[in-house]
Amino acid sequence: MRLAPGVPRLARVRDGRVITGLCGGVASLTGYAPATVRVVFVLGAVLTLGTLVVAYLALSALVPAAQA
Repeated sequence: MRLAPGVPRLARVRDGRVITGLCGGVASLTGYAPATVRVVFVLGAVLTLGTLVVAYLALSALVPAAQA
């Protein structure tokens, strides 16, 4: 599936990443602060008993790194 030109895509960030850069990529795509996305992820991981961690690892493998 191809997106129209100019449509932002999800990509893992290289600068300011903590583990894989996925939360930073989500933050840059949505406009939220990276710390907010990380806190929401940790709370979600606790509430889903780790299911969100599996989704995070899968997305980290599937989502490409941002271009330099």
